[in-house]
Amino acid sequence: MFTRRGFTAVELVVALAITSIVVLGMMPLLIGFFTSYSGQTQELKHVTQTQQALLTITNDLQRAADFLRVPDTLDDKHPAPAWPGWYFQGRPGTDQDVNRTLILRMPATTAAYQNPSRQLVYNGNSADCATYAGTPVYYTVIYYTLNGSLYRRSVLNPNEPPCAGQRIYQKTSCLGGCAEKDILILRDVSQFRVDYFTNPTAQDPDHSLYHASGHNTDPIRATDARVILQSEAIINDKEHLVTVNARESLLW
Repeated sequence: MFTRRGFTAVELVVALAITSIVVLGMMPLLIGFFTSYSGQTQELKHVTQTQQALLTITNDLQRAADFLRVPDTLDDKHPAPAWPGWYFQGRPGTDQDVNRTLILRMPATTAAYQNPSRQLVYNGNSADCATYAGTPVYYTVIYYTLNGSLYRRSVLNPNEPPCAGQRIYQKTSCLGGCAEKDILILRDVSQFRVDYFTNPTAQDPDHSLYHASGHNTDPIRATDARVILQSEAIINDKEHLVTVNARESLLW
C-alpha cells in the first residue's frame, strides 16, 4: 500500500528558489519582447497616421479646381498678417523649402463629396439659378504647418451667396473664435513640400510657375501637384521617420 507524501519545507524553498532564478533570468527577454512589440505597434500607428494624412490631402487634390498662390478669401482669424499671410511658400519666417502651404480652390457642394446625391452650389449673384447653371460657388482649402503640426483650413467667400434653395455644406474654419475649428491632420511633421508640374508627363517640377511676385493672385498654371509629407517621431528613444508622397492632376 502506497502513501502520498507532500513536499517538505526544504523542498518547497528549493523549488521556489529555482523558479525565481528562472523567472529572473527570463525577465530581460520578456521586457525586450514587450518593448519591441510596443515599439512595432507604435511604428505601425505612426506609418498609418502619416498615410491617412496624405490620403486626406490627395482627396482634396483630386477635387480641386485650381492651385492658388494666395487664397481667394482671407478670413480675419488666421495666425498671420493679411499679406503676405497665406501664400504658397508658407508664412514669413519659416523654412519655405521645407514647409510650404497648399492652397486649393474647391467647388462648393450641397453635401459631402462622398454623398452621391451631392450637387454643385451655384453663385446666386451670377448663375442661372432657375436651371442651376453658370458660375459655381468656390471655397478655399489651406493646408499649413504650425508648431510641427499640419492643419487643414476651409474658408468660404461671403460675397458668393448660393442660389435660393441651395445650402453650402462646407464651413469656414479657424484656429479659434469660430464654430468650426481647423482640422489637425498630423503631428510631428518635419517636412511638408508642394511642387507643381506643367504637364502630367513632366518629371521635374517647374519652380518658375509659382514664384510669388507682389500681390499676384492668379492661379498657378500647373496641371499637376506633388505633395511630400514627412513625419518624425521618437519611439523607444529612437527616431522613426516616415515619408510619403502623392502626385495628382487637376480634373477640372
